[in-house]
Amino acid sequence: ANGMPVLMLDNSGGLNDGNLYCLFADQRAGERDTDIFMIRSTDKGATWSEAKRINQDGAGAHQFFPWLAVDQATGDLFAVYYDRRGLSGFETNVFVAWSRDGGVTWRERRVNREMIDMQPKGFFGDYNNIAAQSGRVVPVWTGVKDGVTSVWAGVLSLSELERN
Repeated sequence: ANGMPVLMLDNSGGLNDGNLYCLFADQRAGERDTDIFMIRSTDKGATWSEAKRINQDGAGAHQFFPWLAVDQATGDLFAVYYDRRGLSGFETNVFVAWSRDGGVTWRERRVNREMIDMQPKGFFGDYNNIAAQSGRVVPVWTGVKDGVTSVWAGVLSLSELERN
């Protein structure tokens, strides 16, 4: 699987205005444990923070194809990614993680209703995306059900995410 890093700028006018955020998947824990990490620059990219792991599971599961959004009204960060924790084979879920403090701390939750079966039957794609504005969050992902690939989206609010 390929996966590109995602670079976003906080232009919210808030406490973290001007921060750059780079989100990426990495196998630094081994080939059987892909995780999602974020680095942050507070000085226009001259220096970068240590990588912060944002998925909250234990070792030994894959998280992959991340995407990132900055809510430009609030400065909050939102990430979407596939997650295989607690599953077997090619079973996959979709998680959204969020940070309200510039990426220092993260929370997450599963957002898909039904598990995705990502059997390797050809190109699946890396079409995850996420948008956020004024506390409204819209993750987008590709799912497979009964062998049919389709695009899914959820419409969530930050308050919904935080109470579940």
